Amino acid sequence: MFFYHVTGKVHGVFGYITIDQPEIKFKDYYRYRAYYCGLCCAVRDRYGQLGRISLSYDMTFLALLLDAVYDSDTRRSEFRCIAHPVKKRMRLENDFISYAADMNLYMAYLKCLDDWNDDRNVIKKLYSLLLSRRIKKIEKRYPEKTKSIKEHMSELDVYEKSGSDDFEGAAGCFGRVVSDIFAYGGIWNEGLARMGFYLGKFIYILDAFDDLKEDEEKGSYNPLVKLSRESDFPGKVKAILMAMISKAAEEFEALPADENMDILRNIIYAGVWKKFDENVQEMRADGVPAGYADATAVEDKTLN
Repeated sequence: MFFYHVTGKVHGVFGYITIDQPEIKFKDYYRYRAYYCGLCCAVRDRYGQLGRISLSYDMTFLALLLDAVYDSDTRRSEFRCIAHPVKKRMRLENDFISYAADMNLYMAYLKCLDDWNDDRNVIKKLYSLLLSRRIKKIEKRYPEKTKSIKEHMSELDVYEKSGSDDFEGAAGCFGRVVSDIFAYGGIWNEGLARMGFYLGKFIYILDAFDDLKEDEEKGSYNPLVKLSRESDFPGKVKAILMAMISKAAEEFEALPADENMDILRNIIYAGVWKKFDENVQEMRADGVPAGYADATAVEDKTLN
């Protein structure tokens, strides 16, 4: 996460807000990768190698979006990546990538604390302790934003601790977290915040759908357990997700974005569905009830 597993645990980054690589042009793919490499280097430069553990494709989307909406002084440079040492790679640097790096680390820290409180995950506790000095710098840099994010995460914790099946309410809490993160400032702040709210709700519901089987096996909290007992559960989930991502897309299209549009639309209209479609394919392979296998065929008209 910026978007980490939020339904009671964290395994790492979501990876839900990413490109649909088979459908993207080569030039756009290499530009996307330059943002991702820029984010990776920004995390390293600001917080050391330790911070790179939390690196997220999702925050790459945020950097792309902000750079498309606002003007930036973007710098390009080549570097040799330790993970890909054979050939030099391109990286981009600007204020939006630096901001995404800050939010990336901050959300990783909060979720490590959440894992410790919920599951007494010692590894996550250790990681949070190692990050604590770096986190103080972020909280000092964004005092109101980080305070609001923590408040909304606490609200979400109430839903999870009570075992609530109100997935709309729980998703709303996380939507407000993402709204805070997207609200970078400037004249388009409100539109970015609204887009972040609906995208955050989409992420929360998709994560719950993705984790449902594992959560049931472990007895962990998942807000979709009750809904999953109903017929055509995946179809209903897709209708909910479609409603959320449609509203996020509507807010996006209202923004004055001029750069990175092909990449951003590839992500919003295609990439975000990759994990859902993978889950439905697994359900088909497992021999799920007939209605389940039709989830990928749900049409937009179901929302009208």
